[in-house]
Amino acid sequence: MKLNINTIDEDKLAIKYVLGIQEELDSFPDAFDILHIFIVRAVRQPDRQKATFTKHALLQYFAKGKEDNIDKGLEEALEKGLIEQSNKTIGKEAYTIKINPFQ
Repeated sequence: MKLNINTIDEDKLAIKYVLGIQEELDSFPDAFDILHIFIVRAVRQPDRQKATFTKHALLQYFAKGKEDNIDKGLEEALEKGLIEQSNKTIGKEAYTIKINPFQ
């Protein structure tokens, strides 16, 4: 299946996304939360959001006070093959989405 980050099949969403409670959970942001953040952005802004994102963007705009979970979420996503690290420079870490689990 070709990667398309501009679509979400609502039947494949976890209930936490349907209810919009993912940010309230202690595990936020886990691997799927990170993907959900950037895939939702791609759906809303297809001309602007690409299949890449930075750790800085996660920390700056989406951490919601849970910065410690970001490293765990990124590591989990890497281990599951959902993303690939495209830049390893400290402070400029970047990742590419490889799988859209919501497609």
